[in-house]
Amino acid sequence: MNEIKSSNTLEEKLREFTPKQKKLIFSNLGSMQLTEGCSIGCIDCGFNAKKGIRDYIPAEVILNIFSKIPKPAAHLMCLYYASDPFDYDFDGMNYVNIHKKAEEMLEKRIYVSTSIPKGKEQLIFNLLKKTSSNIVNRISLTKFNYKRIENALSEFNFVKNKPQFQSNLDTFVRSNRISTRILDFYNDINRYKIGDKNKDSLGEIGIGCYNGTLLTPKGV
Repeated sequence: MNEIKSSNTLEEKLREFTPKQKKLIFSNLGSMQLTEGCSIGCIDCGFNAKKGIRDYIPAEVILNIFSKIPKPAAHLMCLYYASDPFDYDFDGMNYVNIHKKAEEMLEKRIYVSTSIPKGKEQLIFNLLKKTSSNIVNRISLTKFNYKRIENALSEFNFVKNKPQFQSNLDTFVRSNRISTRILDFYNDINRYKIGDKNKDSLGEIGIGCYNGTLLTPKGV
């Protein structure tokens, strides 16, 4: 994604605020959306993310903002919004690098949900297999990524001795120490339809509502 150039709009917008205002913005930061757009672009995205990466926040800007956030970052939930965190791969730093810097500098556990962007399968599978470095809290499976992820598990030989009639992904999750939650909207979609007999499951998979400021490549 290095052919994409940052618009530097966030930096320009932040210069419009006084030091006192910026202190309020940073101390109440709820989320920082590192990229504009999402490479997967599910049509039923809960955040209405646009398909395709259009812009990003430069790594040096991200780290500078981290340095201005009071520790521990009380309100910060995640480093994405209408985007997928693993789409970030710019200025010599990918999302894993940014995530580790965030937790180190902000003394805060950062939540991660991903739909596994194309080309990031092996990176994420490796994270899932490592007990000490698994930073992924949730994976969403939809018709837009399910088959690709299934195929990738076979391609990288992450699944062995698969039981008959069991998917690669299900086997992989069950056979490793995975604390990651899998939301399977591909096979279990009926469970998430309002009016279904299991509609109570909706309460467990909601996107949530949080208080705080949001920073994106386009501003505050």
